[in-house]
Amino acid sequence: MRIIDNEIEKLLTFTGLRKKITFEDIEKIVGSSKENNIFELQKAIGERKIVSSSSILANMLRLGESEQLIISMLTRYFSVLWRLTELKIKTRDTLELGRSLGISSFFINEYLAACNKFSYSEIKDTFNILQKTDFKLKSTSIDSDAIMQLMLISIIDGKDYMIS
Repeated sequence: MRIIDNEIEKLLTFTGLRKKITFEDIEKIVGSSKENNIFELQKAIGERKIVSSSSILANMLRLGESEQLIISMLTRYFSVLWRLTELKIKTRDTLELGRSLGISSFFINEYLAACNKFSYSEIKDTFNILQKTDFKLKSTSIDSDAIMQLMLISIIDGKDYMIS
């Protein structure tokens, strides 16, 4: 069920507000292997595991995963962490937290663990890092894989290493 839920979430994020999802959309998004998908990357980042995060990211990029999709999904992930940081003060009920965040309660403990590893200010700073990464990808000729790895290191280390 987790895999299905993850793949549907990834597909809906990729297609955005479009009313029609094509077979090509599904092939592009769902075709990634279990070990090299955005949800495994998010989990590794949430655990602050630099080696596995870097490996997953490199494999995703090698397999043709869109940098923009990765940034979009990480923005969503950290938005959930941001909201969870505030909500967990009000309640510890995982079902209620899941409902409030629009995610399966099955994943709440994973998100709570990530909240314990990232401070509120680090989560806030991550949005700036993601924005800088998006800008760099669109405005420079620097290798996109290098930009993405620098983004990853900045997020996990909690310091902004993005070149201005």
